[in-house]
Amino acid sequence: MLSSMLGLVLVVTLACLGISAFISVRLWKQTTTIFKSYIQQVGAVADGRYDLKVPSTYLEFGALSVSIETMALAVANRETELHRTVAERESLLKEVHHRVKNNLQIVVSLLNLEMNMLTDPETASAFGISIDRIRSMGLIHETLYGQERLDSIELNEYACKLISELSKAYGSFRVALKRNDEQILVSLNQAMPCGLILNELITNALKYAADGRVDAEIIVELRKSGDDVTVSVTDDGPGLAPGFKPEDSEGLGLQLIRTLAEQLGGTASFEPRPDRSGLRASLEFSVEPPGVRAERAPD
Repeated sequence: MLSSMLGLVLVVTLACLGISAFISVRLWKQTTTIFKSYIQQVGAVADGRYDLKVPSTYLEFGALSVSIETMALAVANRETELHRTVAERESLLKEVHHRVKNNLQIVVSLLNLEMNMLTDPETASAFGISIDRIRSMGLIHETLYGQERLDSIELNEYACKLISELSKAYGSFRVALKRNDEQILVSLNQAMPCGLILNELITNALKYAADGRVDAEIIVELRKSGDDVTVSVTDDGPGLAPGFKPEDSEGLGLQLIRTLAEQLGGTASFEPRPDRSGLRASLEFSVEPPGVRAERAPD
């Protein structure tokens, strides 16, 4: 009798354990499925689906479903606000660049009026060079407010505009631009010194190499390899005078080129044209990622 009861208890115990194990496995699978569903819903919010509705099969998980929907709505509202703020900021920045460009154009016009009243050719030439430099700075701002990006300029486009402006100022010379196959994006920190150097190199070629020749050939070439950019201006003029060393020159233009090249962390070089008479002036520097702020120079 005792053994029969013990056997019955054992059978009942085993049955209970089996049922408990079965129920536990079912609950584990159902709970895992529910949590996987919630993980997918949170992932959908991360992907930008803010209008989703999170169903809740069990009353116990209702609060979690509501929390996910509330989070999605809050993220959507915050993203909308951020987009509006960014749009307003870009609009203001474009307006600033537009106003700066207009102000620089007024300065150019005033200098032109003053230059037309000068009788000394050397002084008038100095005014003309200053006007070219200011114009090259204005082109930076003109390029910026005319494009979508506000943290960099595309160097091929800028060089094309600069060549057009300088050709109008110095006459109809043949200035060829060899563009890089891909875009060359230069950050705002580097755009201004790079534009001023390019202006100096092209201006020197127009003034000294062309020297009034209608058949003068000037080639502006832009190349990019990785982060390294090379800007070169090649002419078919007489080249450098014997014994003249650009690195030792005290002329304002060459001093400006050297100073700005150092600011870019690059180098400027001048060498004879390899295939014929003339000069090849080059600027080499590495582009920095857009948005990087320049370090403040020590006092």
